[in-house]
Amino acid sequence: MYLGRIVEIADRDEIFGSPRHPYTQALLAAAPRLHAPPAPVPIRLEVPADARRPRGCAFHPRCPLATDRCRAERSPN
Repeated sequence: MYLGRIVEIADRDEIFGSPRHPYTQALLAAAPRLHAPPAPVPIRLEVPADARRPRGCAFHPRCPLATDRCRAERSPN
């Protein structure tokens, strides 16, 4: 969930084994690991104010992979 919107729904194995949404990927990459260095996912630092929630995918202003489709459509949960 990002800015009050669900960005990805999947079972546990799928989320942890193969996350599809860039926000889910960034969250999992930020988790500490015992035997491996973190694998950072580059995201922009500025979080939009709730009153300025963007159209389309709420994460697109911070996402390095955002396309025009992301700016226009919400993620299909």
